[in-house]
Amino acid sequence: MPPATKALSPRRAARPTAPHSLRIEHENLDDKIYARLKALIAERRMLPGERILQDRLAREMGVSRTPLVNALKRLGARDVYCCASHALLSGPAVERLRASPIEEVTVTNTIRIPDERLFEKLKVLSIASLMAKAIGYEHSNQSVSSLFD
Repeated sequence: MPPATKALSPRRAARPTAPHSLRIEHENLDDKIYARLKALIAERRMLPGERILQDRLAREMGVSRTPLVNALKRLGARDVYCCASHALLSGPAVERLRASPIEEVTVTNTIRIPDERLFEKLKVLSIASLMAKAIGYEHSNQSVSSLFD
């Protein structure tokens, strides 16, 4: 009689198994981004001390800012700051930003942020004086673009 074997669950039995030598270790997203950034630095496509536009880099890599910031800190970034003109802060954004190694999140008050979405790292800048100047320039037929010179 063959020795008794433990029955596999239907889910486990349906899963294909590979010999141990063929198994691939799974990397987490932070590790993958870290490796990619390290390669970009080695290729001199990113230089030490260079300012990094997080939103563009995150978009190009197809990831959110949080794992990108984690990888940047791991690579030696001293401080990471985040800026945005419109702070939607939808879904789990506040929790993710709180837990992230980002020093400060600076946004404008173009969208009202409910009190329950405010957090200690968030700095909200008023655009009131800029809007007042723009309205004044418009009424006096001056170029609004001179506000940004």
